[in-house]
Amino acid sequence: MLRVGLIGWGVIGRVHGRAHKAMPDSKVVAVADVEPDRLADAVEVMAAEPYESADALIEKADVDLIDICLPTYMHAEYAIKALERGRHVLCEKPMALSAAECDAMIAAEERSGKMLMIAHCIRFWPQYHYLKTVYDEGTFGKLQLLSLSRVGAKTMGSWKDWQLSDELSGSQTIDRHIHDTDFVLYMLGKPAAVSTIGHEDDAGYSHVSTHYIYPDGPAVFAEGGGNIAPGYKFGMGYRAVFDKATVEFNSKEKPSLMVYPWDGEPYEPEYEVQYDAEVSTAVTGANISQLGAYWAEIRYLVDCIKEGKKPTVVTPEQAKFTLQVVRAEVASAKSGQKVAL
Repeated sequence: MLRVGLIGWGVIGRVHGRAHKAMPDSKVVAVADVEPDRLADAVEVMAAEPYESADALIEKADVDLIDICLPTYMHAEYAIKALERGRHVLCEKPMALSAAECDAMIAAEERSGKMLMIAHCIRFWPQYHYLKTVYDEGTFGKLQLLSLSRVGAKTMGSWKDWQLSDELSGSQTIDRHIHDTDFVLYMLGKPAAVSTIGHEDDAGYSHVSTHYIYPDGPAVFAEGGGNIAPGYKFGMGYRAVFDKATVEFNSKEKPSLMVYPWDGEPYEPEYEVQYDAEVSTAVTGANISQLGAYWAEIRYLVDCIKEGKKPTVVTPEQAKFTLQVVRAEVASAKSGQKVAL
């Protein structure tokens, strides 16, 4: 049984807690949160030992893995502390706020001999996994164009409004849009440059549209933002135009994934799902209702730890580069110029 210490009982902490709870061989035995009411709720839900701070859990709890679900500006500090205490670490995305912090986390992992994985969940999302698979296998021929979108209402309920602070969150571009940037890099590799336009407000660049420039590859664009009134329903998706068919995913539609071939009728494709129906339909309490992909990413790390193999689906170095690319997008939006990578 893998013993887990979960730090942070906000929205994503609750999601991770539910994912661990759905596994037979991963148990949250310790939880930490600085807010007494949230800590009490975590203890009730997880039946775990309470700690009033991240430092206390890291120093005192008998755990194998520490799952960090704290605000972004705390990621580097506590990931490094946990690694230095000889614990494996799962850390929420973004990896950190700067490349220097990422480097310090990577160095701590190397010194510790433990595993550090950043929770870039879209790499584990079934509909995105399907797209990467048909792209890699050339199922529908050459990819001509890829357009992604991830847009939702302004985040109003974060702890001490940290997500409304450019300094603490890096803006919605760093916090939300980063998912699609990461998937673009995962699927297509490093672009030559990025060109971004966007809207800047008191929380930084809250809505952007980026062109990822692949000189010999497809046209690739992604829109992401969180500057819309609270009544707006969150949505994510993509449209991938291949020579032989178009693949479209829209989280607001049912079915959400469709293939539109030039030769034949539109159809809902079969795609791999790594979790059972109970996990698939479990409620997260987050803006995305299904638990499945969060479960899949944690399941993957648990298996890596049990087998003694470092994660390869997402590495700390890849997560660092994703952050650097999104930072380049912000720089492009500020300057009005494309930024080479």
